Amino acid sequence: MAERGQHRRQGRRPPEQLRDLPEGLYGTWSAKLAAPLTAVLGGRFSWYDELYATPGSETRKQVDSKFTSYAGLVYALDARWNAYASYADVFEPQSERTAAGAGLDPISGKNYELGLKGELLDGRVNASAAVFRYEHSGRAVQDLAAGYACDGWYCSRASGKVRSQGAEAELSGALARRLQLFAGYAYTTTKFLSDPVNQDMVFSTWAPKHMLRLWADYQLPLAQDKLSVGAGLSTQSNTLAFDRSFKVAGFTTWNARLGYRFSPQLALALNVNNLFDQRYYVPAYSMASGNNYYGEPRNVMLTLKFTPKL
Repeated sequence: MAERGQHRRQGRRPPEQLRDLPEGLYGTWSAKLAAPLTAVLGGRFSWYDELYATPGSETRKQVDSKFTSYAGLVYALDARWNAYASYADVFEPQSERTAAGAGLDPISGKNYELGLKGELLDGRVNASAAVFRYEHSGRAVQDLAAGYACDGWYCSRASGKVRSQGAEAELSGALARRLQLFAGYAYTTTKFLSDPVNQDMVFSTWAPKHMLRLWADYQLPLAQDKLSVGAGLSTQSNTLAFDRSFKVAGFTTWNARLGYRFSPQLALALNVNNLFDQRYYVPAYSMASGNNYYGEPRNVMLTLKFTPKL
């Protein structure tokens, strides 16, 4: 859910920021409550220290002994399938500054997940499905009202409560002796549950609601099984403009691959990305007046991979 970094305008020297990486002490404990049921508990104590200096002043932000917890249950349905449920606290330090020069407090929240993992076709294919909900408060968002007050760019403010939720499913493995398949689908929604500016609006303008990835690779019964071909697609639904005033159209791109393995250590591959040269806009800081960027056109990459036998 972290928003992409923002490009600063050129020509101004940023203030100095000396940041210590977070430190932590954590532990986990698991126990089999019954023959098919296992419980996992965990916790972490975190310490965080940041020094932010500007000409004539400096600000220090410290967090001591913040405890976050984790709990999970795993239920073995049979020898190949497990169901699970998990809960985790969220604590995420951040370095963004407000228009007044103060540092923002760490992000806090909770994460819930319920899922199923297992094997198909005698273990040749792995499958998983999950639903999730991630709620957090205090994440830095751009303070548009303050203008370009922070080094020639937008300052930040703490958001209100945000909810991200959805479902994911994935399938990967050997469907047949020569055929490998990967398929993944994600459904995601994000929303400001409470915020003084963006109440009930979409939180992540970059994230599509629907995303699908497919890839198949087939080993041809030629040249002593050294030749393979692959193809796949990537498709996603629309995203939103920076100011949420219009939709950025979704897109689909196709990729292809031709590979030849000389030996277990040496392989050659030709990849063609965006096979049909689809013209599309990538999620960005899109506005009616600019910042609308095309995705990569069709391109070709030839790679030679050597993996030494140790």
